[in-house]
Amino acid sequence: IFNQVRSIRLEWRDGIPLEYNLDLLHGVSMTKGCYVGQELISRTHYKGNIRKRTLPCLVVPVAAEVDMPPPPFPFGSSGSLDASAGLAWATQHLTAVAPPVEVDTKLMAHDAAAGKIVAVATGVNAVVAMVRLEHLNCGNIVTDDGRFRLLPYAPAWWPALNLNTGKLLSS
Repeated sequence: IFNQVRSIRLEWRDGIPLEYNLDLLHGVSMTKGCYVGQELISRTHYKGNIRKRTLPCLVVPVAAEVDMPPPPFPFGSSGSLDASAGLAWATQHLTAVAPPVEVDTKLMAHDAAAGKIVAVATGVNAVVAMVRLEHLNCGNIVTDDGRFRLLPYAPAWWPALNLNTGKLLSS
């Protein structure tokens, strides 16, 4: 969970592989022959936008004074990033407490739905959340009860993404 590569079984109730970052992990082929869902995936990849992605996040109480994660959230215009900066930041703020949230906890940003938690780490305040990319720069993603704030960060392996399209900056 810490690097957003889950080793747990994840229920795929909804969403498409691109939202679960399988394109970034080279788990989706745009050149292979037929497979179930290929038309939707290909159309989204070439013409559409990816509005949500799964991201590793730290969970902190709303009142906690915690500095924001380093870029790429928000991404700079250059798209360059220090691959270890997000992990170093997360390591500094990781605490050995059980996350106060559960899978399927709804997330809000400025009174609008921002996503949900899809996986929870055991014994630390880290989760993986499906987050609408339009809310990443707001800095105020909270649980639906308003008690906890989520601080998404980019794993070291993540390439720079265009938050408007959800695609690689080079695309």
